[in-house]
Amino acid sequence: MLYRVKIVVRPREGVSDPEGETLSRRLNRKGIQGLRKIRSGKYWEVYLESSSKEEAEERARQIYGGPPTMNPVKDDAQVLAIEEVG
Repeated sequence: MLYRVKIVVRPREGVSDPEGETLSRRLNRKGIQGLRKIRSGKYWEVYLESSSKEEAEERARQIYGGPPTMNPVKDDAQVLAIEEVG
């Protein structure tokens, strides 16, 4: 079966996020009200052939579990969804 795995990788809490800080300043200058904090990140859709949803999730964890896709010291990753697509 083919699965689509949606993954987000973003800086850990407490780690500086220059991109998020820049976006926050720009939106404040634009007059957007109520912004408290913006955290930037990366979003991936990974398509995996797998025999089960659980196996697809395990493979996804292998993909984002460390270098070269992310730095586990400064980044957090999360599977947002796993969907069977074919």
